[in-house]
Amino acid sequence: MGGGKGGKPLSIAEKRQKKAMEEQLKQQLRKSEQRDRKTQTTILDESLVDRASKEVSNLNIVTPYTLSSKLGVSIGIARSIIKELMNQGKLKLVSKSRRVIIATAT
Repeated sequence: MGGGKGGKPLSIAEKRQKKAMEEQLKQQLRKSEQRDRKTQTTILDESLVDRASKEVSNLNIVTPYTLSSKLGVSIGIARSIIKELMNQGKLKLVSKSRRVIIATAT
């Protein structure tokens, strides 16, 4: 009746299973956050542009950072709002680089 080496203790197996379940939950959360980010960047409402045009009239210099902090949106959305306002003729381009757009109200 000599038994061979037994399996791993139950506590180790339980820990591995628990860790695997936590990893699955983290991955699901990451995927849902990525979906939320994608939908957020595509939203550019007319009401948001109107609100931005009112805010822009009070500012001397408009940058994506200042607009995003005033409106509470991401910098990417603020950048697209600035481009839209320049197309409408409400903003005038002062300087532009790869990262920053600087404009003034007309």
